[in-house]
Amino acid sequence: FPDEMVSTAEAFERMQGSLDAVVLGALEFDEAGDVNVSNKRGDVASYVGPGGFMDLIDCAQLVIFVCPFSQKASITVGADGSLSMARQAGAKLVPRVSEVTFSGARALAAGKSVLYVTS
Repeated sequence: FPDEMVSTAEAFERMQGSLDAVVLGALEFDEAGDVNVSNKRGDVASYVGPGGFMDLIDCAQLVIFVCPFSQKASITVGADGSLSMARQAGAKLVPRVSEVTFSGARALAAGKSVLYVTS
């Protein structure tokens, strides 16, 4: 059982300046290090918004994006620890993201470390 329950607003307030690292997913990313986490297909109907993403990015000094290389990918782990991709659609690495939710250049200018981990 939790020791206490707090509102989302209070949880984000407590995080301010106190996160060493944050691990997040991405809908797509590009060669400039920009990331889209809020617009699934580049149109208004597919907009899901960033939610608390901006707060987490702002609080952490190390930002790690983890996502499969392909959209709608099905990745399985074998008994020997190997990874295999059963199916895939389009690539998540694109020439330019459809919406910049995270700017790689701004993060580096702010002194943050950024890692991109993909299959």
